[in-house]
Amino acid sequence: MPRRLAAAYRATDYVVEAPAGTFTLHVDEPSAALAALHAQHQVRSSACISAWNPGSVPASAAANDAAHRRLLGLLQAAGHGVIAGWGRDPIGAWPAERSLLALGITAGSARRFAAAFGQSALLHAEADAVPRLVWLG
Repeated sequence: MPRRLAAAYRATDYVVEAPAGTFTLHVDEPSAALAALHAQHQVRSSACISAWNPGSVPASAAANDAAHRRLLGLLQAAGHGVIAGWGRDPIGAWPAERSLLALGITAGSARRFAAAFGQSALLHAEADAVPRLVWLG
């Protein structure tokens, strides 16, 4: 993974648009809001996954939106509760990317979904509600 890309993933604000209120996840930082969401939905893990910009290469709005809808449908078909979100560059050098927080998903399953959409990485949290980067490939 190129150092610049890794730094960008680590600096990203992972915004979750939860019904009880929007909150932001940061890599390797415990999240009380995520822990509360896990408890509310009675799950022990979750993952932020995007289908936008496969391989960290900008794609058209139409392609990104179509991929996002496909990912949403697949996650729902697999039985995961899904909450909308965004990956946002805090300095605005990279456009915001839509993402989905999949509830109750294992790291392995999250990797398979993200890989199917050509993603470089995803964010996964276990019961400790600490989001960690998971690199693919």
